[in-house]
Amino acid sequence: MSARAWLGLAMASGALLGSCSGGAGAPDAGPASDSFLAFTSTFADFRKWESFHSDGPAAGTMPADVLGPRTQYLRARPPKGSTSFPVGTSSSRRARAGRRASSPA
Repeated sequence: MSARAWLGLAMASGALLGSCSGGAGAPDAGPASDSFLAFTSTFADFRKWESFHSDGPAAGTMPADVLGPRTQYLRARPPKGSTSFPVGTSSSRRARAGRRASSPA
């Protein structure tokens, strides 16, 4: 799967990742769990993770304050052949906001 496809999958899994990321490392082989808590320490070194750059969504497709370039960081890719991210997958996004559209008069 290409880096662009992984980025798309990561962004599509945003709700899952936002609520299930945390701990000190990537998912381990321990007992299966359906929850995972994120702590500040989970993301302390996110700039060292694998990263994917995007110019962001096309203008007019999203509110202006979410447009613009962004970098998505992924702590660890899911196992090869996976169709979803396992509980405990950590992801972070840094974005530079685009220009705000002018308000109608």
